Amino acid sequence: MNDVKDKSPNLREERYVANPFLMTIEKFKSGYKYYETLMLMKNVVGALNKITGRLAESGINILAGMHAQYKDEVLWLSFLEVPEDVSVEKALKEISSMDVVTHLRYERLDKTDRFDKFMFPLKVFDRRMVILTDYMFYGFRKAVIDVLKSGGEVIIYRQGLTSGEILASRLKERFKEELKTVEDALRFAENAFRAFGWGIVEFRSIDPKTKTGSIIVKESMECFERSDIKCHFMRGVLTGVLRKIFDDENINLMEYRCSSRGDPYCEYRFV
Repeated sequence: MNDVKDKSPNLREERYVANPFLMTIEKFKSGYKYYETLMLMKNVVGALNKITGRLAESGINILAGMHAQYKDEVLWLSFLEVPEDVSVEKALKEISSMDVVTHLRYERLDKTDRFDKFMFPLKVFDRRMVILTDYMFYGFRKAVIDVLKSGGEVIIYRQGLTSGEILASRLKERFKEELKTVEDALRFAENAFRAFGWGIVEFRSIDPKTKTGSIIVKESMECFERSDIKCHFMRGVLTGVLRKIFDDENINLMEYRCSSRGDPYCEYRFV
């Protein structure tokens, strides 16, 4: 990771920045109107600069935005904060006439509109994603274990195991040209765990055959609060992923350290 400029105290101590994933508006300020825009533009250098420059000339602030390649064009979604005395319609009409813009739609947001109104469903690559917050997941896990006790822990583990196997199988199939070695697959898995919000995972010199090495998980999704219950779901996911990467159904893991019990991180080893 290379920092070209480092004058903000907000990032000096942080390797990662919290990923909002969804575009949201935290609050509405008096004296302003709020809009969401969706644009398609030509995939050429300077297109976005032309659009944002015109917004700035009108005194319109871009609160949040995301852009991505959409077929052979670029899709840009944004939340705009507009002073009450500024005509957003005029600014957007001028933007829509630009040769780099092929489509533009917008909608005014009211106090109940905290999420974007144009995008559905959430997708990563070609797969649909659903959001489960940490407290929702923890409530689900707690309910299963409270009712079924140790049997519930087994169910949570099996759910994680199946999820890990499916995840690894589908990613290996989709990126089979890129993931030709075990090392490539392990690094890809680390990135996927972080991107999906499950935890910051590090595979440390692991070798299932000799049962050496360990897996470190920081900020695990399962460590919502202090508890004597170990991370059965995460252990299952990691086991499933490693079974597919190494093509070995005999791989099993045990959690030796757990953040829920006060350890600095969760640690898994082969058994």
